[in-house]
Amino acid sequence: EKNMTLSWNLEKLAPHIAITLEDVLNIYEREQAFGVIVQFGGQTPLNLAIKLEASGVNVLGTSSDSIDRAEDRKRFQVLLEDLGLRQPENGTATSSDEAVQIANDTDYGLFGYVSGETEHAKKIANRIRAGSVAINGAQADFTAPFGGYKQSGNGREWGPFGFEEFLETKAVVGYES
Repeated sequence: EKNMTLSWNLEKLAPHIAITLEDVLNIYEREQAFGVIVQFGGQTPLNLAIKLEASGVNVLGTSSDSIDRAEDRKRFQVLLEDLGLRQPENGTATSSDEAVQIANDTDYGLFGYVSGETEHAKKIANRIRAGSVAINGAQADFTAPFGGYKQSGNGREWGPFGFEEFLETKAVVGYES
């Protein structure tokens, strides 16, 4: 028996080359494979695996439905609720405004992360109520203020920022040195 393993890593090396449903079906039929093992790496292969199953291909391993349930936040949330498992606050957004609203509605505001086009990501990061917000993989800056909002603290720990809330300005006059 022949099995097929398809990997989409080629797309990272040559993004102009895409594996299509027709490509996979042609190979599957030509090789008379028993099944296909799909190596997942995002929505492109997941969507293709769903189409393969719908075309009658024997997709081996974890079903595309199970993988989709793990990746789709709404479906995963329902699964955890059905199992009676606790989960952190979460949400699904379809716009930047919704994403900021969801982030700012949580009880905690320690750290945020924004990815995307840099200028747009900066605008979004400035709207998120968190002690630190990283953009596009930025590393932690240990000289920057750290902390958070709401139940995460006041957002001013580390460096001189941590002292400012405890200091008072005072002038003493009327004596000679």
